[in-house]
Amino acid sequence: MKPYVAFIGVVDKKEQCHYVEFSQGLNVVTGKSSTGKSALIEIFDYCLASSEYTIPVGKITENAAIYFTIFKKENGYLVVARKPKERKGFYQEVASDDLPVNEGVLEINSNWFKLGYFIAEYNYKKKLGLFFGLNVNDIETNNDDRNFFGKRKPSPSIRSFMSFMLQHQNLIANKHAVFYRFDEKEKREQAIDHFKIFLGFVDQSYFLKKQELADLEKKKRRIELSLPKRQQLLQQREAKLNSKLHEYHALSGIPLVNANSLDILKEPLSWLDSIKEKKVDFDASSDANTKLIAELEKAMKEEFSSLRKLEGEIRAINSTIEISTNYFKSISAINYPHEITESINECPFCNSVTDKLEHEADELTKAINWLNEEITIQKPQQYDYEPKLQSLKLEIGIKKETLATLKRKIDGVVANNKEVERRQNLREQIMKAKLSIEIYLEEIINDEAPADTDNQLSLLVDKIKGLNKELKAYAVEKKISDAEKELKTTMDSIGQNLDFEEFYKDPVDINFSLESFDIWLKAKKEKVFLRSMGSGANWLYCHLSLFLSLQKLFCSLGDSCSIPPILFIDQPTQVYFPNVANDNAEKFNVEKISTINRLENVDEDIKSVENFFNEIITFCEDTEFETGHMPQIIISDHADDLNLSEGRVFEDYVRARWRNRGFIAD
Repeated sequence: MKPYVAFIGVVDKKEQCHYVEFSQGLNVVTGKSSTGKSALIEIFDYCLASSEYTIPVGKITENAAIYFTIFKKENGYLVVARKPKERKGFYQEVASDDLPVNEGVLEINSNWFKLGYFIAEYNYKKKLGLFFGLNVNDIETNNDDRNFFGKRKPSPSIRSFMSFMLQHQNLIANKHAVFYRFDEKEKREQAIDHFKIFLGFVDQSYFLKKQELADLEKKKRRIELSLPKRQQLLQQREAKLNSKLHEYHALSGIPLVNANSLDILKEPLSWLDSIKEKKVDFDASSDANTKLIAELEKAMKEEFSSLRKLEGEIRAINSTIEISTNYFKSISAINYPHEITESINECPFCNSVTDKLEHEADELTKAINWLNEEITIQKPQQYDYEPKLQSLKLEIGIKKETLATLKRKIDGVVANNKEVERRQNLREQIMKAKLSIEIYLEEIINDEAPADTDNQLSLLVDKIKGLNKELKAYAVEKKISDAEKELKTTMDSIGQNLDFEEFYKDPVDINFSLESFDIWLKAKKEKVFLRSMGSGANWLYCHLSLFLSLQKLFCSLGDSCSIPPILFIDQPTQVYFPNVANDNAEKFNVEKISTINRLENVDEDIKSVENFFNEIITFCEDTEFETGHMPQIIISDHADDLNLSEGRVFEDYVRARWRNRGFIAD
């Protein structure tokens, strides 16, 4: 069973309890002006942790000691209450037998609200949220955002529920605003952002997985960015270890291990143990030393030849740039005419015309155009060649570095040979070379091993894939899309039975976006937003269609949805009967609260009002049949004595009638 409002009341300063009892389905509180009808929605809002004290000033605020709201739940009640203008809230869950109801009368006074149950505002909101199943606290999807902004995102709160549960008098038929609290940008964004949490589409685990995913992706990017440097480091280590292994081979004539340097670097600890256990030996007949020097000298010769070739290319490019620059300077220095003025050339004696000069002028024009194009094209060409020049310089730098490395290797082998000749102790030199390899491997082990990077990256990729799969299983986008479709189906069904203007009917096509929270109708293939509609009745029915549909959605989602299907509507009939100040009689008189220009349409207006009350009752009954949950609709209004259809009696839905008295009785 979904929680619903059982009582809303006030304990006054004389310990008298004033309350209204409610049930599931439609509840009507009717009465004349200034009796406290509109206070019910404000008391409910205040009891549910509103930071503002907005109870209408008057008899209620003058006499109130404690405001309370009591929810009925499966096995008992939740009693919440607040004192006027105090931040603390009273919270107590009680069994059905512990609520002081005697023969159907709620007997409660200020002594019942024990001080120990009044708790601080923050904890009060938390406990209210938990009561309705709201147990998500951390909604960060990336911990870096929290560190960057210096604060965490606001947690989902019971306060955002109010946007979907309350339609105040100034909101129910408003063309500029649809949701309560949406006039504040931050509250609007929070309600929209948290809505998927309220509907149960995501839970706390979802956000923790999102945070973990962001952390893993950050680590993955860091490793990927470091890969070029790590690869370079690995190549340097491979080259250095290779040199040491060759040095050992050259001295001993026997390879130290039957593995290349890259294999050793992949498992340095294992190979270090193996090398330490290996006894020093040598092959006196081996020519490995001579071969190594020959190989190094051959490689050095090839690198030197390649270096000279690159230097030649650089000289050629520099020459081309110099020629191009000089040519550009020379043609730029030419003084040439920008235009030619032609005139008719006649013989002064016979007055005959000749075209010889005209032909020459054409040729000159062609020459000028060619020169202009040549100057445009022949810009200094260092801009074209500079990238190639830079690339060649880098290659030359690498070649010189390689030559220096080869020379060091040759010098090292030669030095070892001289040391052997001087000391006449080959075994000692081999031992020294072996020890050098062991020390180098120990240095690598103590440092972060680049070879581990591939394994780390592979593990991260696997974890990221796994998390993405788990997050995909939530199917958030599909659930939101399905919810939008369900809302539209319900809105169209309800709207078809309401008295929209004919322009918007045949059929009624109402749409609502769960992304932007905009509502619009499609009429004559045109998208018409609420603000562009011209009748208060259209605004009212858009609000009604949407908010009733939301209640059905909350019911259909069952226990996974934390928003209870409770909807307060304050004075929806004001669209038809705006002169509510005239409603001060002991009997409801529709003509007194109609405008003068609508008097002849009173019967039509009252039928429209009766129609939407009938539609609300039908909606509640159908929703319970389809979902197993009955929504609760609480309407406070002036309308009374309505003739409902299908044998329904209006009096059965009236929970309070205040015409001879008000909420606070005299």
